[in-house]
Amino acid sequence: MGRVTWLLTSIGTLACSDGETTQPPPLRALLDRVAYHSDTDLSECPDAPEQVQGRLLALEEALGIRGPEHITYIHLSRPENRRPWPCPDLSHSCADGARVFSGSYVQQHEVVHATFSPLGHDNALLVEGAATAFGLNSVSIPPAPDDWRDLSRVPVGVADERLYASGAALVSFLYHAYGAPELVELYERAQPDPERFGAVFEDIYGIPLDTAWTLAHEQRSTYACVGLTDTLRADWVENVVGSSSCLEPNAVARHVFDSDGTTSLAMLTNYHDARVDACDPATASWVERLDSDWEGASALYLGRFDRGTYFISPGDLGGVSREDQSFRSQRGRFIGLECSESLEPLPLPVSPKYLQVGMRLDREHVAALSWDGDEALAFSLRYDDAISARWQVCKTCTSSCTTLRTGDTLVMQKGVTWLRAEPAPGREPRRVRLFGRRVE
Repeated sequence: MGRVTWLLTSIGTLACSDGETTQPPPLRALLDRVAYHSDTDLSECPDAPEQVQGRLLALEEALGIRGPEHITYIHLSRPENRRPWPCPDLSHSCADGARVFSGSYVQQHEVVHATFSPLGHDNALLVEGAATAFGLNSVSIPPAPDDWRDLSRVPVGVADERLYASGAALVSFLYHAYGAPELVELYERAQPDPERFGAVFEDIYGIPLDTAWTLAHEQRSTYACVGLTDTLRADWVENVVGSSSCLEPNAVARHVFDSDGTTSLAMLTNYHDARVDACDPATASWVERLDSDWEGASALYLGRFDRGTYFISPGDLGGVSREDQSFRSQRGRFIGLECSESLEPLPLPVSPKYLQVGMRLDREHVAALSWDGDEALAFSLRYDDAISARWQVCKTCTSSCTTLRTGDTLVMQKGVTWLRAEPAPGREPRRVRLFGRRVE
C-alpha cells in the first residue's frame, strides 16, 4: 500500500536507486486511458488492463472528478525483476502520480492513488484513507484511534498502518454521510498542518473534525464501494471460472453479491482465508472470514445477510492450486425466525468437511438442511458462544429435538435436518455460530 512522491525519469524508463535506468517490461495493452506493461503474457489474467481502466472510470463517475489522461500500470510478477522500481520494498506495490508499480495484476489501492493524483496529495490521512476505502482493502476500525492531529502530521509516503484504518474510516464516513463533492474539496484543500486541516474541514462540513472523527470510528465498515455489481452465480454453479478471474493472494472483491435482507445465503468454498465485507458502514457481515484448512477441503457457510452489497476477497490461498480453487453458492429461504411454510430446506450438493451456521437470535432461530446421500453425515461440534445460546437438532421443525453441546456429534440422516438456536436463559439475543468438522 506504500506510495512514493518523487518523479521518475521518464515514461519509458524505471529509475534505479543509484540513478541508473532500465526499460520497463513490454507493453501488453494500450487502452484509451491505460497503458499496461507486464513481464508476463497476461495469460493468467487477460482482462487485467480492462479491470484497471474500469476502476479508473468507476471512480471518476462516482466522485465527479477527472483522473489522469493515462495511467501507466507496470506489473512485475517476480521480486527479482523489481529492483529498478521506486517502491520502498520489493514485495510492495506503490504509485507515483499516474504510474502504478505492482506485483499484482490489478492492485486497486494503487489505482485509486493514481486516479486521485491530479487532486494533489498533501494530507497523508486522506491520501491513504481514500486509497484504502475506495480500494476495498481489508482493515479494521481501531476501537481507540489515535488523534487525527497526530496522524495528519505523518508525511505522505510513510507506511504508517494507522493511516489506512483511521483514514479509511474517515473517508468512508464522509462519502456516505455527505457525498462526493465535499470529500473531493477536502482532499484538494487539506494540509498536513493540524490547525489548517481542522479549519478547512469545519469550513466545508460545518462541524468540528473531532465530531466527525468520533462518528467515523463508530462505523462497522470502512469501505466506499463504487463500481461493484452482483457477480454471484447461484444454484451451486462454480464461481471460479476461466483465467480472467485473476485470483491472487491480494485479490479484492473477487465475488460480489447483493442482499435484499430476506434471502439466506449458503457458500461452499475451499478458500483458506477470505474476507467477507459489507459496503454499508452501518452493516456488519454475519461472518468475517471464509477459512477452510490449508489443504483446501470444502467448507459450507450458512447465514442471512442484511440488506446491502457485500464483497469477498481471497487472502492466503493455502495449498490449493489455481485449478482446484472453488467457490459456489446458493440463495434460498432455509433460515428463519420461526417454522412456517416459507422455510425451504437447503439441499447440500456435496458432503463438506466443515460446516458453519450463523444466526442472529433477535431475528433467526431455525435452519433446515437436506441431505440426499446414502450415508449419514456426522459433524463434531463446537460453538463460538456456547454460553449465550442453546442449540438443538430436530427431526421436524418443532418436535423430536435433542440438545447439542460442544463436543457432541451432529448426525444428518438422509432427508431433512432441522437446527434450532435459542438464547440461553437470562441472556440477551446475539449473533451466534455453530461449527462442525465432519467425522471421517
